[in-house]
Amino acid sequence: MELYRLSRLQARDSQSVSGSSLASMPSPGCLISVLRRECHQDLQAIFLDDPDAGPCRSFSSGDEFRFRPGDHCPADFCPRLWAAICTTISQTSCEPSFKEETMVISCPDGTRPVIVRIDINNDNNF
Repeated sequence: MELYRLSRLQARDSQSVSGSSLASMPSPGCLISVLRRECHQDLQAIFLDDPDAGPCRSFSSGDEFRFRPGDHCPADFCPRLWAAICTTISQTSCEPSFKEETMVISCPDGTRPVIVRIDINNDNNF
């Protein structure tokens, strides 16, 4: 069985999620804060085409993004992280017993995940 490189999977995944929107996001929106960028060099050496890729270059710790319901993935935003955010927000909206206003998630990149905090804003000061 041939091992597929993550860069090829990422290209395929980015095409399928770029149209996702935050339609199910509670009003008025959310704040996404980048808490940390991880780098697992041992896994990168095995699975990436570029074993010295290092941490994700799309984000830096401390970056913040504000999104409103109906927003689509910005052109410069990682589509895999966007899909994870949309999925998390969608799941919380579908579960009436789930009232979290702050969640911590990571993107699905196992060799260099970006860990973000999602703050659902329930007031009008967004």
